[in-house]
Amino acid sequence: MPTQRQTDPCLKVACIIQKCLQENRYQESACESVLQSMRLCCSKLGSIQSTSCSGFLKNDTNPQFENR
Repeated sequence: MPTQRQTDPCLKVACIIQKCLQENRYQESACESVLQSMRLCCSKLGSIQSTSCSGFLKNDTNPQFENR
């Protein structure tokens, strides 16, 4: 049986986001390129195919993302 790591194509990007945020003291602006990669991955797959996107797409409707 495949593990989540094998079946969730956006998980790798989600992990990179966490690492970037930790290294940059949680300053989202420092990780914008990685966040954009996650948006792209999630927009292609959605939360049905990627559990890593389940909360990410909902957050994209937040006003803080409107000008990105």
